[in-house]
Amino acid sequence: GFERQVWLGGYNIVIATFRFIGVIGIFEFLGATPENFFSYQLILAVMELGGLTWMTYRLVRRDSVPREKFSWAPFRSNLTFSLTIAFTSTVWLALIQTDRMVLSKTLTLSAYGVFSIAIVAAATVSALNGALGQAILPRLTKFAAERDTIGMISLYHNATQMACVIAAPVVAMLAFFANPVLMAWTGKPNIAHQAAPILALYAIGNGLAWLSSFPYYLQYAKGNLRLHLIGNTVQLLFLVPLIFFAAEHYGPVGTGTVWALSNALFFLIYVPIVHARFIPRTHGSWLYRDILPIIVPVAVAGELLSFILSWPKERWLIFSQVAATGLLLLAVAALSSSMIRSRLLAFLKSGNPMVDRML
Repeated sequence: GFERQVWLGGYNIVIATFRFIGVIGIFEFLGATPENFFSYQLILAVMELGGLTWMTYRLVRRDSVPREKFSWAPFRSNLTFSLTIAFTSTVWLALIQTDRMVLSKTLTLSAYGVFSIAIVAAATVSALNGALGQAILPRLTKFAAERDTIGMISLYHNATQMACVIAAPVVAMLAFFANPVLMAWTGKPNIAHQAAPILALYAIGNGLAWLSSFPYYLQYAKGNLRLHLIGNTVQLLFLVPLIFFAAEHYGPVGTGTVWALSNALFFLIYVPIVHARFIPRTHGSWLYRDILPIIVPVAVAGELLSFILSWPKERWLIFSQVAATGLLLLAVAALSSSMIRSRLLAFLKSGNPMVDRML
């Protein structure tokens, strides 16, 4: 709510460093036992909560205003909203874990390992989604609370373009170049070959899920999650049976196909409904100005490069070519964004008199 994103980001980096790297020191000096691991994580979790609590009290300046008696009224007034978030979060966990649960019973251990590698790689898209959502939600909520519709819609459009600039190259790399990406990561040709089609499908599905999350940001900012609740419930009722069927009959490729197609349908059907309810007459511009002009050129470039490029055998050369290809697709995405083009042009004009005269 206070938009202290830089502080929070730095704080999370410190905590993550202690959580995943600091534990190595615990193992080294105290022993690599489950008791030591979980005791360390518990202490760290308490310290993390303490740091967040301290910063929260500092921001609200608790000691500088008269203290009020504790009251349940604020909790009761937001109970429905909070319960909706809790329920839809549970539904989302069910949606993304059902295929793992079913496939763990139908696949051999080695096949499930290949599936897990593909899932972890595809989760890159979801991780980027979470970071962007954390950045824009406070500002979007602020605009909604101030009834600044123009500012809210402008941020919504700009954030969508930024998401496409970030996500489109990542999804394109994981979809068109899944095999080289996995080769650069694992160095195992057989694993890369088996996991590539699974990775491509889940990456596409995660990319579509990212775009479909923008209506959630809008509803959250408005404080009305009714459509989000309905949409998630319907998706749960239809998707879970399909995942069971696909897992039993077609394996990981089947569940990946279901995931990609279900998110495509959700994007095509559900998103326009939310836009019509909360920001009428903006869905067309959102789709045709903020999304398609970015993802279409990136998809075309990815398709062309997949036919043109030949890949070396050495792992470090594969890694270098993957990085170069990703940067090229990122450049295509950035130059396809009207927001980035206008800001780049403004920067060039303001920062270089010679460029200003040329333009």
